[in-house]
Amino acid sequence: MNVTSRELELEKDYEMIPEDKISDELKLLKLDKDYKNIPEDKNNNIPEDKNNNIPEDKNNNIPEDKNNNIPEDKNNNILEDKNNNILEDKNNNIPEDKNNNVVTNIISDRAFPNIPNELSFLILSHLNQQNRIKLSRVSKAFRNLTYESILWREAIIYNTRGFGDNALQILKNVHYLDARASKLDDDFIRKLVSGSPGKSLRVVLDLSVNKITDKVIVDIGHNCQNLQKLYLEGCRNLTEVQPLRFLSPHLTTLILSHCSELSDESIEELISYLGPNLIKLDLDGCHRITNYGIYKISEHLNNLKYLAIDGQGIEDNSLLEIFKKCGFLNLFSMSFCDVLTDNSLDGIIQYLTPNLQFLRLRKGSEFTEEGFNRFFHGLSLRNHSFYSLDMSECLNITESNLNQMTHSKLRWLNLDWCWKLKEESLYKILTLYPELQEIMMTGCNEITYGIIQYLTPNLQFLRLRKGSEFTEEGFNRFFHGLSLRNHSFYSLDMSECLNITESNLNQMTHSKLRWLNLDWCWKLKEESLYKILTLYPELQEIMMTGCNEITCESLLDMKFPELKVLNLLSCRNVESDIIKKICELNKELYIIGYYGEVYKDGIQIGYHDDIYIEREEIELMVVYGREEEVKQLMVNMESLYKPINDLSHRMTFHHVCYRWSLLYQNIKSIFNLSKMALKEMSKSVIVELLKDRVTADNSPC
Repeated sequence: MNVTSRELELEKDYEMIPEDKISDELKLLKLDKDYKNIPEDKNNNIPEDKNNNIPEDKNNNIPEDKNNNIPEDKNNNILEDKNNNILEDKNNNIPEDKNNNVVTNIISDRAFPNIPNELSFLILSHLNQQNRIKLSRVSKAFRNLTYESILWREAIIYNTRGFGDNALQILKNVHYLDARASKLDDDFIRKLVSGSPGKSLRVVLDLSVNKITDKVIVDIGHNCQNLQKLYLEGCRNLTEVQPLRFLSPHLTTLILSHCSELSDESIEELISYLGPNLIKLDLDGCHRITNYGIYKISEHLNNLKYLAIDGQGIEDNSLLEIFKKCGFLNLFSMSFCDVLTDNSLDGIIQYLTPNLQFLRLRKGSEFTEEGFNRFFHGLSLRNHSFYSLDMSECLNITESNLNQMTHSKLRWLNLDWCWKLKEESLYKILTLYPELQEIMMTGCNEITYGIIQYLTPNLQFLRLRKGSEFTEEGFNRFFHGLSLRNHSFYSLDMSECLNITESNLNQMTHSKLRWLNLDWCWKLKEESLYKILTLYPELQEIMMTGCNEITCESLLDMKFPELKVLNLLSCRNVESDIIKKICELNKELYIIGYYGEVYKDGIQIGYHDDIYIEREEIELMVVYGREEEVKQLMVNMESLYKPINDLSHRMTFHHVCYRWSLLYQNIKSIFNLSKMALKEMSKSVIVELLKDRVTADNSPC
């Protein structure tokens, strides 16, 4: 606004002129000056950004009480002063003056009045489903915002209690729907997937571990033709899956593991339709599938990258057809190799491609030491290294076999119940595979505490279950050695190591341990659990099944901000009342009781076989050797309003902040926000708003 010299002279006498004599011109002049130089209200508890040079008006006519409380009427609307000259009709519409200038309403129907909708959606997209639902209770504006379909691209169903038509309508537009172990029945799923065939937006659907029948498969096949991934793990009542052939144009992932009633006839027609599009198929636990079914898979699914089969009764020839014709395989898993011979090991080397990085050949009881020698030697000649290798329960594997493969980039190794492996074997493993991050050697009783001298910094996951020969003195040296080396595991499984005691655990301090399994370690007592939770502050899950000396009385007044799951299954001395009190103090903690009952927030919510526990903890992800720690950044939402000192939005700001504080502690995981971008954007919006009000005859300022 241009100000003439005459106006500047008049300004000096402004305070001497009666209010009713002040011209509109001088009012505009005074407002423009106040916009640049208004002092801050001492009673206003809203912090002001130092870099945002928008001060406040002394003549702000928006009344506040001394305690800075905002009165509300019964309809939950912010009350206004009668002299505030802010027009508002009953329908909360913005009135217009005679000159058709729109007077902006103070009470906004938007959750973030000075932030564009697109940015609001970006912020809320980083909230998980649980916190979006909590946020919807703040106000009607937040409810409308959080239930916009753009924010519901993915959803999790825990149970069907209280579901109405509105909720179903929202879920129909969800792209990724996780209903795993949610006790869904055929009728509910039919409502969930019903609609116009071919128009469904859903691309991922997880109905695993639900009691669904073949009738639902027909509905899914006809109504969800855009599906790309379908998970039906553990649906034991399924016998026919042919109707899924209608999903063939887009379906890339099909998980049918542990659908134990499926047979060769069940999958034959389906895989012939799915053809080249399917890249991931899981039939582990489908023990009725025979050599004939495996031949059909190799014939029609040549583009598979992931294949898991049960293997019961599968012979060498049919297995080798898979490796011969499915050259893109990145992962192959077979749970029961007890019929296979050394011919399979030789054939795998013959048809091996660089793509194969994950191999699981469990229970290969007929594999011989000589066969393993040729297998590992062949890998060395081809300079091939797996990322993950599972040879558990292959009884004839020995140290000399492992010596054949050198310069390995192996990261994950399972040698559970390979009884012929000894102390020297572990030394060779840790020497030959320097990048190894996880090793499992359950039942290998020849291993002693001496492994500590071979540990590498990369080793983060260790399982030495059923170490019946480990002594208390050996454990002392083991944990003390970890402390001296400043080595901390991410995951440690010492279950069924009967001689581990509290004094052993005291040896390792400053640990970053996240997951600890001490099931059936009977010598651990009440003081042991207290010590564990004190020494390992970042522990997120602990299992102490069958530790009967534990009562949990020492935990009654303790808080565990990081602990998510405490498994006390079969701990007969733990009372349910004590569990409830611990849960009341630790709102995010799940505790599993003696009979498998699950407690959270002071009440029993079900049993461990039925409850889907959402793990929000920080996870260590190992993706092709790169460790990435997923960190959740906390953002103080009040800082989003710091730059907003616009006078006409002051009361709206107070109201939103007051309502927000009721749920502020529950809102987590907002990240990737640029404070400077928000600050600059809000500043520009405020400047534009003030300019508009200066030019309006009926400005509320």
